[in-house]
Amino acid sequence: MKYLTTIIALGLSLTVSLAGAGKRTTTDHPTKDDTVIITFQHEEKETQKESVIEIASNVFRLLHECGIHVAFQEQLDAHRYTATSCKPIDYNVVVRREARGSYLARHPYLQEGHQFARLVVDFFLMANKKWGTQPLIQTNPMVRHRDNKAFLYRDDMPILNQEPFAVISDYPLKSQEYRFFEMRQMAQQAFLVLEKAWHQAGHKLVELHLRFGLDGDGNLLIADPIDHDSWHLSAHEEKKGVKPQFSLLKPIKQNPPYTANIFKLPKQQLVIWLTQENQNINHFLEDIKKYLANDITISTVQCSALASPLEASQKLLKLSLNAPNAVILVFDNKGAHSSCFLAEQTLIPVICISEAAAQLITDSPVISASSNATARTIALQILSKQNPRLYAQLQLERMDRMKNIITLS
Repeated sequence: MKYLTTIIALGLSLTVSLAGAGKRTTTDHPTKDDTVIITFQHEEKETQKESVIEIASNVFRLLHECGIHVAFQEQLDAHRYTATSCKPIDYNVVVRREARGSYLARHPYLQEGHQFARLVVDFFLMANKKWGTQPLIQTNPMVRHRDNKAFLYRDDMPILNQEPFAVISDYPLKSQEYRFFEMRQMAQQAFLVLEKAWHQAGHKLVELHLRFGLDGDGNLLIADPIDHDSWHLSAHEEKKGVKPQFSLLKPIKQNPPYTANIFKLPKQQLVIWLTQENQNINHFLEDIKKYLANDITISTVQCSALASPLEASQKLLKLSLNAPNAVILVFDNKGAHSSCFLAEQTLIPVICISEAAAQLITDSPVISASSNATARTIALQILSKQNPRLYAQLQLERMDRMKNIITLS
């Protein structure tokens, strides 16, 4: 069995070799200590080499920060990065937000650009018109699994009118069916992270292609490099009556920091503002901690704006200057006085947690929440507007409740 051989994608050659093993490009028995070097090779300009490796490295760093398992380890230079050696899984996993391209050929009743509330995930068998000794009529056909068999379909014909053109019983991961669920979940999470990152850069992520692998310990990893050949983007703003742009992103001409600025997590802060001493917020902290990571920290301020307005103003000014990307949660047992005072002096969103808040807040720009759970939800939604990790986590939690509504063309 061969592992992580040379990868060819749309004319781009990515050579994979074992670190410290000369020109070897395969390993028969990958272990958790095996490391490979990914090298970009292209006849085009030097800047394109740098941009491809930089994009892939920045994407993988972002996904890793978001808790997604990737083979990438570290970038060595403008042309190479190291990765965990793993056995490739012969599926191309495609995640879609919109119906475009070949998806429309399989589902012609959909309008072009139809948006899916619930992400669509398809699997394509990586096979060049042959699987083992069995000939296939199409390269990389769409595959659906049931009854311990893989049913292969053409990707350029309506799926409702098709019978599978081939059925194979020795398909990849047959003995590990649970891996398909894992790949689906990881692919959706990766898509959502990159969707938010690209959205903040003024683009819409429409489609994402991923390849997975298994390391020596059997851990599932996103293995193949993710760069401008892995996704489809469309214009963020679509003018009425104008067909939106839809194409592979061209190699980025800007300096590498351009991609570094896109694919990174912000530094945010959740501020707990207590208006009294000895307020018990342990239950709230326990409830929200699963959403926190290195990108979101919690700080606590104890000060009543009603009793000590000058002290509250000073604390708020320091907070606004040092942590502008924040949300303030005010636990105000005596109403909304402190919340209103703070909200009038800052652009940071202020959420008042008080049963009486709704009645007391009139013209002040304060968000009222009658319970800890409501305040937590509002705060997380605000932070997720600029945070790809949190956005993906919240969206995945809602995914099972979402339904795709089809508008017939």
